[in-house]
Amino acid sequence: MTQNFLAAANQGKNNWWRYLIGIPLILSFYAILGSIVVLVFVLIELKIPLDGSLPAETIVTKMTDLMKTPSIGGYLSVNLPFPITLIGLFITIVAIHQRKFSSLIRANSPIQWRRMLLGALVWNLIMWGYAGLGYLLNPSNFVWSYTSLWWIMLPIALVLTPIQTSCEELFFRGYLMQGMALLMKNRIALIIANGILFMIPHLGNPEMQRGSLMALGYFTIGAALAAITIRDNGLELAMGIHAANNLQVLFFSPRDSALPFPSLWRITTPDAPIVDLAYTLVAYGLFYYLFFGRQKNQQA
Repeated sequence: MTQNFLAAANQGKNNWWRYLIGIPLILSFYAILGSIVVLVFVLIELKIPLDGSLPAETIVTKMTDLMKTPSIGGYLSVNLPFPITLIGLFITIVAIHQRKFSSLIRANSPIQWRRMLLGALVWNLIMWGYAGLGYLLNPSNFVWSYTSLWWIMLPIALVLTPIQTSCEELFFRGYLMQGMALLMKNRIALIIANGILFMIPHLGNPEMQRGSLMALGYFTIGAALAAITIRDNGLELAMGIHAANNLQVLFFSPRDSALPFPSLWRITTPDAPIVDLAYTLVAYGLFYYLFFGRQKNQQA
């Protein structure tokens, strides 16, 4: 019998103090170990001398510029903390909570890889539909920006971006949401709380400069992915959506993108935050209906 996704937290050890250890441990792998790895990488990439000849402010400026530049070094420096974080998450689940790592995706049944790919495919179609509409309405906003670097960075993105997005899904929709379900029995409240938690670390993204409504957009994304995960009783669809969404940077990228990739098209003027929010609501509503809405109609 398939166990409820949220009930997976009852497997192994789920004492409150284990979360008190586990959450800081995961975050330390990201913020401390991940930052150390990035720092070492950037110092080597930029060939920065360690003899103190460069002021600290200059080094910080060079690092910041690299992380904003569409390049191999820039893309690696943004994404390197996530494989490190996955290690911390694995240690937390297996050693501290003493349960299977795969229970973050499916409680007690095999991972449905095809469903993950299907979610990515459907989300890609929705995203391409939106991009096509945007092009028809304002073709001058799409600037062809192809360079040969695109081919070099393509395999890097296809490996690192799914790692990045999977890490976020396993942490937010897997570990945190399953743990919070031990205390919060109301699913609406759980979805709202998960949306808020997902929004908070994204408040530092460059696109937040467009306005405070961008924060509401991130909340909507987090809440929608939480709702889809609970409804599907597994994390595969959310993992597929998130990976497909971030891999859109291969094709389209606004000037303030948090992912420094040499996209095929540059969006010269990003949509207003209210337009982005409206699209997010419509896109996730359409996705939810395609996967679950028709099931209700068939059962009626």
